[in-house]
This record gives sequence, C-alpha cells and structure tokens, in this order.
Amino acid sequence: MTAAGVVLSSLLAVAGLLIVRKSRLQRHLGENDVAGLLFGAVGVLYGALLAFVVFATWESYSRAEQSVVAEGADLVAVYRDTQIFPDPLRPEIQASLRTYAGQVMATEWSSHGNLVVHSTPDLLNPVYDLYRQLEPTTALTDTQLAAANERLAQLELQRHLRHLSGEQTLPSVFWPVLVLGSVIVILFSYLFHQTNLRLQAVMTGLLGAMLALVLLLIFSLNQPFTGPVPVSQQPLLHALAQFDAIDLQAPKP
Repeated sequence: MTAAGVVLSSLLAVAGLLIVRKSRLQRHLGENDVAGLLFGAVGVLYGALLAFVVFATWESYSRAEQSVVAEGADLVAVYRDTQIFPDPLRPEIQASLRTYAGQVMATEWSSHGNLVVHSTPDLLNPVYDLYRQLEPTTALTDTQLAAANERLAQLELQRHLRHLSGEQTLPSVFWPVLVLGSVIVILFSYLFHQTNLRLQAVMTGLLGAMLALVLLLIFSLNQPFTGPVPVSQQPLLHALAQFDAIDLQAPKP
C-alpha cells in the first residue's frame, strides 16, 4: 500500500456513499439510534484493535532498530581489538570487517522480500576464518585473544538478533481482520444521512483516508528492513566512519 492506495481508498469510500445515496436505500437513511449505538460499538472495538496492532508492530520495529545499533557498536569494538593483531592478519581482518559492514547494508536491507540468511555463506565466515589463524604473541596475550574472540561472538549474536527481529512480522491472520474492519466501519457510516451531500462526501473520504493511512503505517512498521520505511543504516555507517578514526595515527607532540 502506498500514497496512491490511500487516495484510492478515499475515492472508493466516497463512491460507495454516492451509490447508496442514489439507490433505494436513501429513503431509509436518517436519524437512527440503533445504528448510532452499533456504529459507536464497532468504532470502539476496531479502534482498540488498531491501537493494539500499531503498538505491537512499533515495538517490533523498535527492537529491530536497537539490534542494528548494538551491532554497529559491537563492530567498532571488534575493529578496535584488531589494533594489536600481528601482520599480515591485522589488515586482512580489518578489510573483512569493512566488507562485512558494506555487504550487510547492500544485501540485507533489500526491498525484494524478507531477509534470506541461510541461502548463501554467512557474511562473518571470512572473519572467523582469519581469527582462527591468530596465535598468542608478546603483543597479543592469551587473555586478550580470548576477549577478542568473545567480542566477535557478541557481534555474531547481535547479527542474528537483527535477523530474528526482522522475521517477527504480524501474523497473516490479522490482515483480513484489519481490512474487513475498515470496510465495515465505512459501510456503517453510510447509515447516516447528512443533508449536505458534499459535506458528507468529504467526511467519508477523510474517514477512508485515515483508515488507509493507519493500515499503511502498520504495513510499514511490519517490515523493518524490507518495507517502505526501513530501519536506518546509520549505526553501520557510523561504524565504518569510526574504523577510519581508529586507523588515524595520534598526532606527534
């Protein structure tokens, strides 16, 4: 659903109103206490459902954002560890970490569908392969090497938490209920007769647009990495910029 879908929903709601007003149903429209009570009940129930779904999808979207922030921070910590690694592994590991960040942003924010994490070799495999070649030296003690491996494992944990947060989408059974609920609310609005047809058409169009906007919001939040409003890549861009800052030599006094 896009902005065009919102406009189309509004136009369809108005078109339905015009059809009802020109049909035989028009003579039955007017003040109706029963219809008013039912419309109020339906509106409250549907409003509560929308509020619940928006809150749930926002919470899931926020967790996805937090996982990206944590992954970016862990990337910086892992890159910092490489400063004491021996040559030639140090530059190779640093290059692999840069490649990893770039590939994540290029392939895992795809707009072509959900994340696919097991169809190709894991992006961290090259980094792990290089870490396995590290051995303790005078500059790299056993304790430091163990801590570096632990931080790499933490980076992988955040990577998979990001994947899992992206896969926690709204169950498909919700969508028919949400769409049907919007249609029912609009149909109920046709039971009321406003003398000024133009005014009622405007109100009906706004109602249709508002419901469509809420559904668009839910749809967008429900796909944190592949939807129209993806989670920001700024934490990973920050990590790449911080890599450059770490590599800078301290000024000589």
